[in-house]
Amino acid sequence: MNRILPFALVSLVGLAAAGSPLAAQQTRNERIAAAFRLYDEFETARAMELLRSALNPNEGPADSVWFRGVQLLAQILAEERREQEAGVWLRWALRLAPNATVDSITFLPAVVQAARAARREIAVGSPGDTVSSTRYEWVAPAAGAGTGTLRVESPGMSQPVSVLVEGVGVIQSGQSLNAPAGTYTIQASAEGYLATQLRREILPGVTTVVSFELRPAAPVVARPPAPQPPAQPPAEAPGELSEDVRASVLRQLAVVTVHRFGTAPTCATGAFVGRDGLLLVPYHSIRGAERVEVELAGGRRAGEEIRVAAYDVQADVAVLRLPTLRADSLETAATVIPGEPAWAFGIRGCAAPEAARVSLSAGPAGQLGFAEVLPEGFDAGLIVNAAGAVVGLATGAESAVGGERVAAVLDRARRAVRAANLLTVGQVALQENHAYGSVVLSSDLAGAEVRIEPLERWQWPELATSAVLPFTFAGPMGRYRIQLVSGGQVQRETEFTLRPSVADRLSLALQPVAQVEPPAQPTAPSEPQVRRGGGGGVGILLAVLGIGGAGAAALLLLGGGGEDGVGGGDGGGTTTSPGGISVSVPNPAIIFRWIR
Repeated sequence: MNRILPFALVSLVGLAAAGSPLAAQQTRNERIAAAFRLYDEFETARAMELLRSALNPNEGPADSVWFRGVQLLAQILAEERREQEAGVWLRWALRLAPNATVDSITFLPAVVQAARAARREIAVGSPGDTVSSTRYEWVAPAAGAGTGTLRVESPGMSQPVSVLVEGVGVIQSGQSLNAPAGTYTIQASAEGYLATQLRREILPGVTTVVSFELRPAAPVVARPPAPQPPAQPPAEAPGELSEDVRASVLRQLAVVTVHRFGTAPTCATGAFVGRDGLLLVPYHSIRGAERVEVELAGGRRAGEEIRVAAYDVQADVAVLRLPTLRADSLETAATVIPGEPAWAFGIRGCAAPEAARVSLSAGPAGQLGFAEVLPEGFDAGLIVNAAGAVVGLATGAESAVGGERVAAVLDRARRAVRAANLLTVGQVALQENHAYGSVVLSSDLAGAEVRIEPLERWQWPELATSAVLPFTFAGPMGRYRIQLVSGGQVQRETEFTLRPSVADRLSLALQPVAQVEPPAQPTAPSEPQVRRGGGGGVGILLAVLGIGGAGAAALLLLGGGGEDGVGGGDGGGTTTSPGGISVSVPNPAIIFRWIR
């Protein structure tokens, strides 16, 4: 392309610059021609500004002159090493004008190759092309540099459309989101409609408006009643879940990997109960989590983008929102018949989900009971009936919450999704005081054991534990009673507070502190001696060290009531000179309180 311009044209170039009165009056083709002249004069910034204005598809047809302007913009971007953005503009243009002719003479080979690659990519089309329309508003007021806006509409539909923009987020009809310039896969679904998928470009400084008209799902046609066979004696309840129902339920299950501070990852089962990515889990399975992960179809793992749409601590129910759309999902049963056969789906460890038959009994306040205890090591979640409908959610080895309370939490989740009022699992953990901290406990008393008991109302009894020291304990934030046990007797007792996302160390040295002779000092005027009260007692060194920070150590002397007013021993303090402390140890069984 010639970049040498006769002097006579320089004035015209200046007048054609973007923002001049003449530019506002020029036709689109005149602005494109002016941009070529600016490019030849090495005024690429002004040429790009003029092109961005002239390529607005609302100003005229996507003809050959317009597409040459797109190629020039792509060439300027490529020369600035912005090849990715150049490809976005080319795909967008060829989606609008699929029969446009690529100019392989005027432009650089790299631009020609990029245009041909863009044509191959968009030639496949998208399933959602036939149920959507796209227009462009040549402004994006809320978008920053290098970003554009996507807005979703569904004017002819009775239900709002939920749209997942892969790698960005989820929005509903009438909502917008900003994203870096690029080509995105968009999944759309609505209750009672067939889900679809398409690919569209988000251009920098431009609002892409996608309007959906999804096809209604085929209504379920009731079959005429079949002729009734002669009356037979009542059959026994089925002993096995049909393979079709089992396979249908398993398709809607997902293994959730849960990460808590200071502990190894654990796993739980979740069940998709909405086409817009709602995943039902027991609240206790994600309680205190910093983050969770779920493996989706195709091997993709969702993590940071997972949100909590609703939860009920008392009911032990939570609903996660995942960045995925589903072709189908599980239904919730309207009623539960006590004694009817049901199947609990769960996992052992982090293996694939499996089912165990249970018999349900009604309990108070929407609770359910199991006639038999679930198998040991089987972490159950979803409970379905013989038709595969959700009748409850297991909250323990012998109990579950009924479908009615599950449905109430699901309803709250759907309202939260529509309002975009979602939380991360970490925010929920802090909100409920369930965020985890940890402490490493140790002692120099050989064979000593520690007993730990939770003290806060938001903690749960199963946190109580005992172990031989040294021992690392992790649990939800708050106070714990800690007992040091030796020979079956409690030797020490104290309280310790775990802090969220903090790893503490608590070290208790029980050995007596030996007398330390001061080092020889140069001859100097004698200093007054210091009286240390409290001759009786135990010298105990206590250290509380925080990860990433320096530890703080304190020497606590328990013993006789000296002049310092500390301890309760029988007096008889010793006299030392500065630099040395003498401690007598007549009673090592004295009760001790740890200090933090």
